Amino acid sequence: MNQPTLFPRQKQQIAPGAVHLPNWLSLEAQRELLAQCREWAKPPSGLYTPRMLNGQPLSVRVVCLGWHWYPYSYSKTRDDSDCLPCKPFPPELDRLTRLALEATLLDDQAQFQPDVAIVNWYSASAKLGMHQDRSESERVREAGSPIISISLGDALLMVKPSYFGVGYLSQERWENLWQQSLRVDYKPICHVRAIAKQHSPTVIVPEILKYQCKASDLVANREWFLELTRQLHKTRAVSVGGVLRGYMKALEQEPEDLIGEDEKGEIVDEGHLFFGWRREQKKYKLVE
Repeated sequence: MNQPTLFPRQKQQIAPGAVHLPNWLSLEAQRELLAQCREWAKPPSGLYTPRMLNGQPLSVRVVCLGWHWYPYSYSKTRDDSDCLPCKPFPPELDRLTRLALEATLLDDQAQFQPDVAIVNWYSASAKLGMHQDRSESERVREAGSPIISISLGDALLMVKPSYFGVGYLSQERWENLWQQSLRVDYKPICHVRAIAKQHSPTVIVPEILKYQCKASDLVANREWFLELTRQLHKTRAVSVGGVLRGYMKALEQEPEDLIGEDEKGEIVDEGHLFFGWRREQKKYKLVE
């Protein structure tokens, strides 16, 4: 996907024959591809839930194009579902395949003819565990036919299963990650807490958002809310304490007549206060 990041990500070969292309598709191209996926997902032969050989349903929903995949085989008909013919492989994906091969500089794949695509839709509760795709025939694997994977939607975060349990990031780990991201020589102050299970997100999320705007504004206009989300992306809410709180409070108090304030006379500069960062003490102190 194409998502703004703190530092630009470059194309890289993460393993022999495996190339990662961050931000390859523009947002507009992603929206167009998403719209096409929604059309392919419509019946007949639309989205369905595959099942493992033991009858266990997968958490992901799938629509296949060109050939129908099911554990662990390919067919021109949906043999494990409604037995309808599989939808044809679309020319739009053939064009994307060519562009992807050009972008990865895999010139030896110029004669490659793609004929199958698997479109997966992951809901908020869907999961994808570690696995190895070996449904392709031995002939296909020996030929080295490329596999092109395109991700749309939320950013992917790959973590250990313990990430959501006992092994969640410690406060020290959060500080180290922020220090690396900010590229600073001191430990940033971080305060991260998980939402308790008994707290409903419908209560917690509005409580957090109210510090940015009124709750009534969030539901008044959908397009306005989406635009607000885009404009607030990467902004930082700052909270101050101690002696700085008094000075910040004074700055927030506007004159009754802001326009005529300068007309009352020359403002006398009574001096300035400067605060400097003390690395040893890990806090700001007044500079005498």
